[in-house]
Amino acid sequence: MGNKASKLKASAKQDTALQNRRRNAPTPVARTVKTAKKEVRVVLDEAVESDEDCFVENVESSDDSSSGSEAESESESSSSEDSEHSEDEENHNTPRKRKRDPSKTTPKKRATPRALKVNLPKRKQARVIATDDYAQMRDLLHVSHVPDDLPCRDSQFEQVYTFLTSAIEKGGGECIYISGVPGTGKTATVRQVVKTLKEQVEEESLPKFTFIDINGMKLTDPNQAYCAIWEGLFPKWPKVSAKHACDLLQDFFRKPAQREAVPIVLMVDELDLLVTTKQTVIYNLFNWPRLADSPLIMIAIANTMDLPERVFSHKINSRVGGTRLGFNAYTNAELVEIIESRVGTGGLINQDAVVFCAKKVAGMSGDARRALDICRKAIESLEEKKNIGPEAVKAYMNPLTGYPHVTIQLIRDVINDLFNPTVVPFIRNCSLHQQMFLLAIRKAMRKTGELDASFGDIADEHRAYCQPLSIKLPDTHLLQRICMHLYSTRLILMETGGKFGDPFQRIKLNVSENDLVVALKEDPYMKRILDRENR
Repeated sequence: MGNKASKLKASAKQDTALQNRRRNAPTPVARTVKTAKKEVRVVLDEAVESDEDCFVENVESSDDSSSGSEAESESESSSSEDSEHSEDEENHNTPRKRKRDPSKTTPKKRATPRALKVNLPKRKQARVIATDDYAQMRDLLHVSHVPDDLPCRDSQFEQVYTFLTSAIEKGGGECIYISGVPGTGKTATVRQVVKTLKEQVEEESLPKFTFIDINGMKLTDPNQAYCAIWEGLFPKWPKVSAKHACDLLQDFFRKPAQREAVPIVLMVDELDLLVTTKQTVIYNLFNWPRLADSPLIMIAIANTMDLPERVFSHKINSRVGGTRLGFNAYTNAELVEIIESRVGTGGLINQDAVVFCAKKVAGMSGDARRALDICRKAIESLEEKKNIGPEAVKAYMNPLTGYPHVTIQLIRDVINDLFNPTVVPFIRNCSLHQQMFLLAIRKAMRKTGELDASFGDIADEHRAYCQPLSIKLPDTHLLQRICMHLYSTRLILMETGGKFGDPFQRIKLNVSENDLVVALKEDPYMKRILDRENR
């Protein structure tokens, strides 16, 4: 009994000392978790949010069926007698940090506060342009002009911004596939987001990153993409071949120790033109971000929405991922807003003329670039008429300003000139291979007796023209580029919905055979082809 009384007395002294220390310390939030063998007291400090900063105190439970407070007293008194576990009162009562099992720990997601709220670039007030400043208006309407903001693309801007911000803070290793018909603001939106992020880097609110952009239309061969990426990473280094650049990039992305820890944002525009038979280039572009600790952030931009499903192999499609963003064609109202954001106020273009132009373009393609081009050519036409004399612009005078302005009739004239050009001189100004491609379409259509022909048959006829003329045979990529250019000039029409450059894609002439023959019969190479076919 005496021994037990001394133990209870020692335990009471320890409880008193412990209460004094806890009275002076910040009040924690405590909870007790009971199990079959042990009782765990978890002390959560209000200033600590992470599980790693939580402290626990493990106390052995008593074997008898006494109350919880008595069991705790017995446990504390028994541990005070053990010199291995306690050298003094302070060391015994200091809580120990709970050991965490790494295999059972769920990785914490990186906080992305910017993903919750996106600060879009503020819209600037409409600019005021003088009623006779034609030069400024032409520059603002040119497709190469970089606008201060992008109307009607706030939702897409926010999604790209959120994706890139999260990927950059994460350190890389992400992909996004952006698709939409030409002229819907895909590339412009990405560039606007990158511009905004670079401003945040200067403000030190975002980690630094490297931005590289390549365009499939500007590459002579899909393998040249390797050279473009390598030169973007190391512009001061000597240029290398495509194969060497591919090997260097493979080594660069597979060995983290050899590179700087800076995320790399790679924008690949016109991805459709990088598709090859083996799809090696496409595979590498989507595989590099998936490597361990890869700094690469891939932004793929294509004109075909379902390109991964139609063309890519399963191995590539699995690496594309599920992050996709589609850009729909602009509507009539959106095109009006885009044009007005460029022309501003001042009365140089009549409001009715803007609406008329937007309706025409929305009905054809919804291509904002085409709408801006029509307005720019209308400004040029008005300036030419003004230089002729007052009589030439009499029909275009604005009664409110007393200056000539663009009217509906002027827009209509420009549209007629663009979509119904003088075909013969236009064809004569085409390149040799473009002219041969037009003749190849004509011959393939004649062979089948149909109104169109497949891309594969046209390519065969094109190569057949080159051999007798000792002209280097074009590869499939070059023929795809030729086809794309002729389609953009409306000299040919293509079947939509399929993969661009597919051997079975249907193509037909959008000019009469008579105009084609008249335009090419004066060229010595084309004359030999025509004479041989007429025999």
